[in-house]
Amino acid sequence: MKKILLVCYGGGHVKIMEPLYRSLVEKYKVTILALTTAGKYLETKGVPYVNFSTFEELLTDEILGYGELLTKDHKNSLMPKKEAVAYMGLSFSELVESTGTFKTAMDTLNKNGRSVFLPYKTVGYIIEKFSPDLVITTNSPRAELATLQYAKSNNIPSICINDNVWIESGAKFVAQNDLSDLICVLSDEVRNSIVKETNYPEERVIVTGTPVFDRLKELSTNIVKNPRKTIVLADCDLPSENARFQDLLEIRC
Repeated sequence: MKKILLVCYGGGHVKIMEPLYRSLVEKYKVTILALTTAGKYLETKGVPYVNFSTFEELLTDEILGYGELLTKDHKNSLMPKKEAVAYMGLSFSELVESTGTFKTAMDTLNKNGRSVFLPYKTVGYIIEKFSPDLVITTNSPRAELATLQYAKSNNIPSICINDNVWIESGAKFVAQNDLSDLICVLSDEVRNSIVKETNYPEERVIVTGTPVFDRLKELSTNIVKNPRKTIVLADCDLPSENARFQDLLEIRC
């Protein structure tokens, strides 16, 4: 049986991966690497996962020390302290290694926030542990970006799901650096933006939609029968119509 590794953070990212997992697990052996708050959400849905704290063999005293230092004021109920310590400790450890010193790493983190994390070795270890035939991520930086980089360097097929109606926060960088074999987007407008603004091959940008938006639309049709159209005002490109919901939705950008 082919193996697939899904990698995602919480929020909208995991809400895409959860239905994708349910679809894929019928035919493939699927593992989800749930980052930060993603695990808590998957627990509520009864979906199994692994996270950084699963791999206790990676958690040296030094890494746990980093994690404890960086999470001393941890109050996020959606992310258990154990996982926060593991995630921050492993990520910061690699930042220390890449910047050269603890002080430089701390200064960099304080100045730029967690966006500077790129736990390449950590996700590489996890990828090798599961030996996937395919990795799928959404378009966050940090561990998701590291996953795509490791997959590319080791000739593992990969897919990046752009979970936004814009491309600046992740998909554009992935396309510019050719970090995934396919990029999935929610509309023709998003696809056109990637093609126009990068050299990424047009045939490798696939319009798939997103289960997050489809769920909201289905929910609306089931809850209320309103003869008036719902109008969505957006400050970014959205499709002007959806064939499945012609009588429900009008979008004005």
